[in-house]
Amino acid sequence: MKKILLSAFAAFTGCSFLLSPGSVDARVSNSEPGNIIYIAEERISPRSIPTPGGSFTLVEHMYKTYGNGETVGAIATSVGIAFKQMGKAAGVPGHFIAVGVAAISGWIKNQLEGRLVTYAELRLGISYNTYYGYYEYVETVTHYSDGSFSKPKQTQYVQTGYKVPDDILARYGLKNP
Repeated sequence: MKKILLSAFAAFTGCSFLLSPGSVDARVSNSEPGNIIYIAEERISPRSIPTPGGSFTLVEHMYKTYGNGETVGAIATSVGIAFKQMGKAAGVPGHFIAVGVAAISGWIKNQLEGRLVTYAELRLGISYNTYYGYYEYVETVTHYSDGSFSKPKQTQYVQTGYKVPDDILARYGLKNP
């Protein structure tokens, strides 16, 4: 019984870890601007700046679709491993375990594959930071409910704190004071 409970707990812990937002792989190098999260008091729209009189000069814009296939595969594998351990602990013959693991892993993968698709609009811009007194890079990420990118679910605005070089500002007719 102890082995069965331990296997079930390990599978539950593995699945919850994989589904948590903190498990996203960022892959940001030290030379790129970091993210300082700006928490707005009110909801913001995909095109707004959450500060009074805020302005935004668009530098880069792209739409991305993330399939999260690695997460789906990891969940299916971890549940399959847990099922295999529970089958061994219960004394089930090996060929039944193999068929059960394949069936459960395939079913989980089919159930999750379409649900974990993320549609996002990524925007990089330049905005003047009145606190620091210079132009900085700002980012917005808007998540959409489907691939048409017409129904936004939420928008996040991030001030990076990274000063924009003067030669980049000159391209947009801007200048640091």
